[in-house]
Amino acid sequence: MSVLLFILGLVLLAVVSFDVLVTTLTLRGGGFLTNRFSSWLWHGATKIHRYNTNHRLLAVTGLLIVLGMAFLWYFMTWVAWSLIFTSFQDAIINSSDKEPASIWGRIYFAAYTLTTLGRGDYLPTSITWHLLTGLAAANGFFLVTLSIAYLFPIISAVIQKRSLAIYISSLGGTGDTILTNTWNGKDFGNLEQHLISLTPLILGLSEQHLAYPVLHYFHTRERSRSLALSIAALDEAMTLLKYAVVRDCCPDPASLNTARRACSALLNNLKSDYIEPDNYEPNLVPLKLLQDRGIPTVSDRAFSQATKQISKRRKLLLALVRNDGWSWEAVASSHTTNRATNLDDETMIDSVILHQKSMMEKSNNWIDISLTIYPGMPYWPDNPAVNVEPSQCLAHGDVCNVSKMTIGTHTGTHVDGINHFIKGGIGVDKMPLDATIGRARVIEIKDSRQIKVAEIEPYNIQAGERILFKTQNSDRALQTDEFLENFVHISTEAADYLAEKKVRTVGVDYLSVGGYQGNVIEVHQALLGSGIWAVEGLNLSQVAPGEYELICLPIKLKDGDGGLARAILRPIPAVLSAD
Repeated sequence: MSVLLFILGLVLLAVVSFDVLVTTLTLRGGGFLTNRFSSWLWHGATKIHRYNTNHRLLAVTGLLIVLGMAFLWYFMTWVAWSLIFTSFQDAIINSSDKEPASIWGRIYFAAYTLTTLGRGDYLPTSITWHLLTGLAAANGFFLVTLSIAYLFPIISAVIQKRSLAIYISSLGGTGDTILTNTWNGKDFGNLEQHLISLTPLILGLSEQHLAYPVLHYFHTRERSRSLALSIAALDEAMTLLKYAVVRDCCPDPASLNTARRACSALLNNLKSDYIEPDNYEPNLVPLKLLQDRGIPTVSDRAFSQATKQISKRRKLLLALVRNDGWSWEAVASSHTTNRATNLDDETMIDSVILHQKSMMEKSNNWIDISLTIYPGMPYWPDNPAVNVEPSQCLAHGDVCNVSKMTIGTHTGTHVDGINHFIKGGIGVDKMPLDATIGRARVIEIKDSRQIKVAEIEPYNIQAGERILFKTQNSDRALQTDEFLENFVHISTEAADYLAEKKVRTVGVDYLSVGGYQGNVIEVHQALLGSGIWAVEGLNLSQVAPGEYELICLPIKLKDGDGGLARAILRPIPAVLSAD
């Protein structure tokens, strides 16, 4: 006899039953066990996703959480009743020989009783154990009933969630495109009516997230169907209307403010259980994108000052986007993404997933981001100048043309070997091929002097990423044959930050990641010393910020401290960049 096992079983049963009742019959969100289990599984999946982008994994995680949640309830209930039935020696007996059941027999009896199919080969002894057996059967019946009643409506809620996301995406994939798409030269046309229609849908979804906590973890690979991205885009559009656009052109404040409050209600509900404000505020939409379409706005300075009061709100939006497995670039502005292009006329009939091949063919335009090698091109001051002279020449009667070239290993577009600044490091001949082949992200830097932590931190750079920085160098320093000493370079702090983030590869659009007569040594040592491969001398003048497929291979020079390379990029379509 063990009273302790009996009490432990009752406590565990009470905890599980309370969790089930709170999750299925209240509007206060999931129970403690359900929330912790769901959060643990989702955060595990997102960590894997951030290390190696995999939206397919996130897409199945929601289903795994639903099934796991039901399994957790059943398993813990089974454990609780098993403890109860094993607490007393004479509680359960074998129906054939009337001997006390073994521990495994009691565990089997508990499971069989919970299925409400009967008692199996065992029997309870006294009236007390008969009552407890009946209670266990009733517990199993209600557990099945509540689980089914709770889980089936989730399918409907997921459909409503994605329908709302597509509705918003049809207006525009980003905050500025929602406004430019509805601008008619005088005002924003029927946008006011859309805001009125969206308000009850958003409020309804907000309450559904409380009723069905697992709803938050249903992810989609298609950006246009992502509610997190759609809500962020809509809220950014309303921020532009409220703080940037001249008031005479704005929709009626009643409809705008009501829709904005609906988004606030959704964010507050999610904040209570799922997200916390990010540490950083995302960059504001460039007002030039609106001004170029003839939309009158306030100055950038006035817009920046006015939005300081909603810093926490925008940090919540950033957290919402990141928690759903995306980066802010996916919704920042039309300058960084074309999130809703799959809803345009020419593609809306096609299945986004089934037509990936045709979409890839549309993006089969490779962009050469290499520098052309020629005598007189800029080179690092203490490196050899470029010289190309004929060794054999058809014009001189030789059977072919053959040239002799003198050039440094760090001229033009090239890859640094780890041994460039690190004693004992490997050369470019031993560089893993996937260091410079695969998905890469181009980030545009506005600072005219350095690439600083403050500017790159909001991009949520993840371990294993290949990051290419586009600066003013592409349009300035690379357009002259003279070596420019004041080129934009990576700051020492930013190099340490990238090393801490454990990125795979860093690319820059001039001849060095570090500054001339400045921090060239410190930056190289920070990056190469952390095993980060550096690609230097890229021409990103024709490349917009966003996701790309990168191919960049240096010549296989034995123990080479650097290797000349040919680098190319291919845009990844919005519907494919989720893969």
